[in-house]
Amino acid sequence: MVATRQDVITRTVTYSKPIDRVWNALTAPENLSQWMCTAVKPYTLAAGEMLRMSWDNEHFQDARIVTVDPPHTFAWEW
Repeated sequence: MVATRQDVITRTVTYSKPIDRVWNALTAPENLSQWMCTAVKPYTLAAGEMLRMSWDNEHFQDARIVTVDPPHTFAWEW
């Protein structure tokens, strides 16, 4: 049996800001927590690494980094 991936959301966004600024906003834990969640446990920015996001220190979500291709692609799954 071959496993298939379902429930996949892919989003491509174009921003009118310098690419290094956008990359930093999307990948730095201290910046990610400003727009995605309320806190992010520090993580290593590399495929296969885990990151943990939290909302109000009550709800947590672990995610695995899938792709890191600075400064163009940052993908994770949970």
